[in-house]
Amino acid sequence: MIGRTMKPNYAAWRIDLADKWAQRAPAAVAIAITWGLEAAVRFVLQTIAEAPEPHGGGPVQADLCPSGGVEESIRRHVIATAICTALQAAGYRLTSGATPTAETTALWDPSTGIPADALRASNVDASSSESGIAGIEQIGWRICGWRGPEYSITVYSTARTVDQFENKPGNVDFTDVTIAGRSGRQFRLDGASKHLNCNVVFAAQQGVVQLQVLIRAALDNPPEPCGPLARIGENLVPWFPE
Repeated sequence: MIGRTMKPNYAAWRIDLADKWAQRAPAAVAIAITWGLEAAVRFVLQTIAEAPEPHGGGPVQADLCPSGGVEESIRRHVIATAICTALQAAGYRLTSGATPTAETTALWDPSTGIPADALRASNVDASSSESGIAGIEQIGWRICGWRGPEYSITVYSTARTVDQFENKPGNVDFTDVTIAGRSGRQFRLDGASKHLNCNVVFAAQQGVVQLQVLIRAALDNPPEPCGPLARIGENLVPWFPE
């Protein structure tokens, strides 16, 4: 843990839960604003369709969680809210007729392409693997994330290009980097969590592979995230497709 401690005055499970789902929000927004809108719509409509009649479980649980479980309730609340906000910013209207169109490009899958030893060397729990965003697969993407005591790691695989990443609103502070002998473009996601996230994209034959590190907001004195990103990349980037 390098001497860092959790912020006091919060139950440990609440801190862990908040960090866990805060991890998903930047990814949801990043995809929903300009890419994968149909997939975002599908998630929101699915959430609405599954909402039961109020059953006394509290407003979040009653509206968003069929099973009444607190974690599932928060998951749906955080992700649906993030996506709805991004869709609104993009001027996209939710309609029940929205039908996603599958992309046929075969993409490298980080959930099967990165060995457990490389993840453990990166100080994340290999068993915490989660594909997609909050378990929902995204059309045109292969996504997998893992959690550790100080940060979470997410790897994105897509047919999009580095230029598209650079021209995407909200991606800022681009700079050239070399990690594990491979040239990439490092950047941040603008917004409230800018100081906690660092990203790098690598051009590949399929399009792009992106590595993201998100520092846990609950840490006292959270570290600057691009240092851990470089160290983690030394373990993971050799497994990325060329």
